[in-house]
Amino acid sequence: MPEFSKQEHDPLVINTHNPHLRAYFESYEKGGRKYENGEEELDPVREEIMQYFTIPIDEQHMFIIDNDMVDTPRHRRAWTVLVREENGERKAFYADGRVGHAVLLRRLYNEHKVLPDDDKNTAYHGFLDDAGFEDMPTVQERLEKAGGPTTWFIRDTVSPS
Repeated sequence: MPEFSKQEHDPLVINTHNPHLRAYFESYEKGGRKYENGEEELDPVREEIMQYFTIPIDEQHMFIIDNDMVDTPRHRRAWTVLVREENGERKAFYADGRVGHAVLLRRLYNEHKVLPDDDKNTAYHGFLDDAGFEDMPTVQERLEKAGGPTTWFIRDTVSPS
């Protein structure tokens, strides 16, 4: 976990590649459900994530992909944090949207050009839900037992072999 946590409890890291969880996190809405643009109800969760990673809450460090820009939205809203520490200076950026984590990273690198795309950056990925993943009892129980935030977690980015 990052050393720069300002929270009392570090967030849980969950392997969403697990076959039982993958359907919840990797599914996309096929032509039905429409999500409100921006999903302002998630703002407190976004702020908590950004505080945890010590990211300034402003338009230069925070990027939200509008739902109107996504043809087939992901069922779960994903977030990505990109951190670079170099020469005693730390830079960090946040993005979220109903898209895959790879899309969020490409947006940060290619569209917003926040940092050079090289191996000096650390990327963190996860999911957020202002209702605490209430439709997923296993995840909700694990988050509550961990004693950390229950509205977001870090995704284990290592796929099982």
